Amino acid sequence: MTLSLLNPITNGAAAPVVAGPGQDNVGYRRKEVTQVQTSGEYVDQVVTRDGRRFTAPTLICNGDPRKMMETIGRHKFPYSYLQPLQDDCSLTAVTCYLGIGGIDLRDYGFGRHNTWHLEQWDMNRTWDEAMGGDWSRPWMYMATPTLQTDEPGTQMLELATAANYDFFYGLKQLNAGDYRRKKMEVENRLIDLVEAHYVPNLRKHIKLHLTGSPSTREARGPAYGRLKSRTPWQNFFWCSATNGYPGVNGTVGTGMQLYMELTGDHFWNPAQAPESNSLAGSLRQISLSTA
Repeated sequence: MTLSLLNPITNGAAAPVVAGPGQDNVGYRRKEVTQVQTSGEYVDQVVTRDGRRFTAPTLICNGDPRKMMETIGRHKFPYSYLQPLQDDCSLTAVTCYLGIGGIDLRDYGFGRHNTWHLEQWDMNRTWDEAMGGDWSRPWMYMATPTLQTDEPGTQMLELATAANYDFFYGLKQLNAGDYRRKKMEVENRLIDLVEAHYVPNLRKHIKLHLTGSPSTREARGPAYGRLKSRTPWQNFFWCSATNGYPGVNGTVGTGMQLYMELTGDHFWNPAQAPESNSLAGSLRQISLSTA
């Protein structure tokens, strides 16, 4: 579980809690939260596995809400909050981040858009195979976030495909070596597909690669959004890929709304947002003009 601890909001900004004056919080990163102690409508403190205790006026959880629910205590959640956490949710993914150098991905059809690749038309079979640990004919998502600007330098290619949390978690518990090999197997399969259909000899241009499974992020699902940011506690909020209605827009929108509520910086009025059809039309025009 990851928690962001925020100091009191000053001048419209919420500063992260750090170790002390002039120090950063490097020593506090990647610490597993094992206890969340509450009192009435507030969270009093969180405790990490190494015994450290943290208090802050505002706490934000970007981990899996289901796991955090168990950490806090299921019995502390009213039914209205508990029910969405118990509903079935969409599945998560294996994600590969590739740092690319020596080529321009624009020359291979990539740009300010996402690309989806299918190896077969039967999506039910595709999902069933992935859930069983078979990525021989997967779907693949490709994104190039560094191409959203025209800044020169190394580019990033992000690859993702559906995965089963239980499959990877079980493998990790049984044999860490087998778990790492399976992650590399999926990574290599996705890179094979890119080389076969989009960028020949891609491996020669990979400067950095990093792959995460669902158990890396401790995320059973979903890939994007189903919860709002509010919790039963006044100073504790959800803010992760689980928030908002399904889709990137819902997830980002929920994060923006929480930021405005916490800081008072109301830079955007949701009531003035364009209708979905209007927004889709504008995005389509932008895509055509930059193709």
